[in-house]
Amino acid sequence: MGKIIHHDSTDSDSLTEAEVLARRQLMSCVYYVQTHDCPTYTLAASPTQVGVREGRRIIGDYILTEEDITRGRKFKDAVAVGTSQIDFHDLDRLGVVGRREKVPPYHIPYRSLLVKGVNNMLTAGKCISGDQVAQSSYRMIPTCAATGQAAGTAAAICVEQNIGLRKIDTALLKATLEKNGIEFDNLVPFYQKGGSDLM
Repeated sequence: MGKIIHHDSTDSDSLTEAEVLARRQLMSCVYYVQTHDCPTYTLAASPTQVGVREGRRIIGDYILTEEDITRGRKFKDAVAVGTSQIDFHDLDRLGVVGRREKVPPYHIPYRSLLVKGVNNMLTAGKCISGDQVAQSSYRMIPTCAATGQAAGTAAAICVEQNIGLRKIDTALLKATLEKNGIEFDNLVPFYQKGGSDLM
């Protein structure tokens, strides 16, 4: 129910102000619930810190785009698959949902984990290389975990072979990920598995 806009998660003063505003919103929500139909309800717990929807993203060797995810694009160097809907919140107005749109399963390429112009650095999770709309889908925890597994596996292979991250055989990386349970093809989107499409 709460949403904080126009704050910077990479700036400590801005993040502190967001924390204060989030707690005020939380208490407003509690007050509303208690004065409308549920007078005995109390707040049992709240998170220790505000949830950050997005912060910094790298510019990688490949930038995953809105078009990539809406078309269900496949990549030869795929290391993870996204299946979550676009969940792009309005950036300027409180109380406005924004854009929600189902997408077909799409690949996340290894190149989106590599930081452009930097040797031997991999990223995973919400900060990989993608545009803002694409990030609203791949920021979901299952996809973040998959990119984390991919980054760790790539690093292990490179250490074993004593090579740099850009020298890895991406076919070997993909085969290793598949051997460890990652599926790349014939995937059913989350919303078709009987779960909620609002993650």
